[in-house]
Amino acid sequence: MLTCREATELASKTLDMKVPLRQRMALRLHLLMCRRCRNYLAQLYIMERAARQLASSAMNGTQRLSPEARERIRERIKKAGEPAE
Repeated sequence: MLTCREATELASKTLDMKVPLRQRMALRLHLLMCRRCRNYLAQLYIMERAARQLASSAMNGTQRLSPEARERIRERIKKAGEPAE
């Protein structure tokens, strides 16, 4: 039986690569019994989808900063570059 640490590491790995059947079955068994790890995996899937959508919208040029947000960023960068008093 996997520990929670092993299960979360394996869950993260399953997002990036195909894992062997034996490991997938061990993860499924652990998830059947561990609500916290099920929640963790659900959160991983949500973050992965959000990251993919953000990357997709950035590549399509649909994600833009407002002029006000750009100005705030410029001001903060300028302030960060000024010598401290």
